[in-house]
Amino acid sequence: MTDQPLISIIVPIYNVEPYLRRCVDSILAQTYTNIEVILVDDGSPDGCPAICDEYQKADSRVKVIHKENGGVSEARNSGISYASGEYIVFCDGDDIVSCKYLEKLYDLCTSENSLSICSHERIYSYDGLKLPEADKELTISGKEALKKLLVGGLSVSVCGVLFKKNLIEKLRFDTTIRHNEDKLFLFEYILKNMEKSVTVSSEKHYGYMVREGSATKSKHIKVDTGVVKAAERMLDLTRENIPELLPYAQSAKSGADINFLKEYHCSRIALDEDYFAKKAEVLRSGVSKTSGLTARTEFLALQIGDWAFDALVKAYYGLVSEKMRFKRNERNTKL
Repeated sequence: MTDQPLISIIVPIYNVEPYLRRCVDSILAQTYTNIEVILVDDGSPDGCPAICDEYQKADSRVKVIHKENGGVSEARNSGISYASGEYIVFCDGDDIVSCKYLEKLYDLCTSENSLSICSHERIYSYDGLKLPEADKELTISGKEALKKLLVGGLSVSVCGVLFKKNLIEKLRFDTTIRHNEDKLFLFEYILKNMEKSVTVSSEKHYGYMVREGSATKSKHIKVDTGVVKAAERMLDLTRENIPELLPYAQSAKSGADINFLKEYHCSRIALDEDYFAKKAEVLRSGVSKTSGLTARTEFLALQIGDWAFDALVKAYYGLVSEKMRFKRNERNTKL
């Protein structure tokens, strides 16, 4: 179709050599064909730079940016500045998408909404992403989307989302935040376009690859303040712009604070002054009334003592790890 607007797919790349070809191949196989694929080599020390150049030579739709390592947010920002498409989509270099990924996102897009979102599928092998058969679509207001983003009812990843470039304008990812930078970017984007709606599809066209060594599967989580910083920023923005959603932003901040403390225990590093300062803050402020049962239980354990909180964290992550192992084994059995 010659009347298709150009969609720019931005792929930040770092140390994903074993997965990169399948990722790029899945993007180039789209039924929606008017695309430019921007591969952002973020100073990757493996064979990724050469693979990127290889694809650029083979397909005119592929553009490559080579830059010094600066992190995923900086890589995505470089891609946004370079993109010439009317729409922008993100895909991580070790993930895959279905052949109808862009077609579905574009079909959901209207002049009244600011973005369209499809669902994710956690996969444990590159044969694990199947085209969905059933679909449920939901269109909600910008304010409702912000509320869902705060309480966990909306995807916090920028992958699987079709953005309108003219609505992004000067908005960029915060390069000082390593975790939850996606959620903060989505929050700021929806907030600045709050008069527009958001359309969500239950169809799973994005395959998030769960692999050994990734952050979600690591037994030792490096403590990072990014989640707290993002929650603080969203709390400030909510207070300034949509105070009626303040209880939900406060709940998100409470959850981020407790997760910060959980990471200390899970990382098995010595509890230091940062931990005790944050613990004192959490105990002083308490948890929001809109917080869920999990957050309230964790707060109670924290009140009892570090030993109780540590036991709860070990039990929780043990159950989560076992559940993920079961799902992976179940998936591999079906393949």
